[in-house]
Amino acid sequence: METMSAIALGAGAAAGIALAVLLASAKSRRERRRAALRAAAFPKKWERILAGTTPLYRRIPPELKRELHGHVHVFLAEKKFVGCRGQAIDDEVRLTIAAQACALLLNRPPRYYPTLREIFVHPTSYVRTTRVASDEFGPALGSLLEEEDSFAGESWERGGVVLAWDEVLESGYGDGYNVVLHEFAHQLDQGGEGAHAMERDFADWARVLREEYSRFKKDVRRGKRTALDEYGATDPAEFFAVATEHFFETPGRMRAKHPQLYEALRDYYRLDPAAWD
Repeated sequence: METMSAIALGAGAAAGIALAVLLASAKSRRERRRAALRAAAFPKKWERILAGTTPLYRRIPPELKRELHGHVHVFLAEKKFVGCRGQAIDDEVRLTIAAQACALLLNRPPRYYPTLREIFVHPTSYVRTTRVASDEFGPALGSLLEEEDSFAGESWERGGVVLAWDEVLESGYGDGYNVVLHEFAHQLDQGGEGAHAMERDFADWARVLREEYSRFKKDVRRGKRTALDEYGATDPAEFFAVATEHFFETPGRMRAKHPQLYEALRDYYRLDPAAWD
């Protein structure tokens, strides 16, 4: 019996080693493929499209723009775009979304949103009906009611991001609103970064974000005006997403009104958007 157990253990160890070798080989192939994509030329036509649709792209410095181009190549090769309710998927749609999603990866080891497979694009804000519990008739006669909510975007825990194309085109015009940055900040969060890291990490940036979130909630409850959208007081994940929007879209104002928050996000993203203007 001991001999058979030893043989079984040996076979299991060998299988584990073989699996590890296969995974390492697949990872190596993927990294070589990504390196080749990042080195590919970025068509001038694509640059013109982004210059026309994406204010953030116009602000990014040339040296970072070259890095961004490489990330966009990888993103487009690995993620699938799906048109919903008659929305056409063309280069303008794909590039406008990909470039802003990839702006969050600049200057850091890019993971390319590993749990994301598909981006669903609607032509306009979309309505979703949900059923919610109600005690309208008393706890003994509790019922389910249907509620309709309008969405500009969503980030799913695994597999997808949903965006309204008209909201994408309205993003990035100096008011701190950017639905692509918001939803892809959630993707960072859902991949173990962002708010998740903020809650468990001992780095200075994470500590400051925790403190800023607590202060921001108090300010919103007291009716105090802030430089951030009040929706950020909902929970840490929404705070991180809203703060990310303002960090890239209104960096000068954030640096002036929330200097510690700006510095924390600058440390996290390893970027200084206030210096781009």
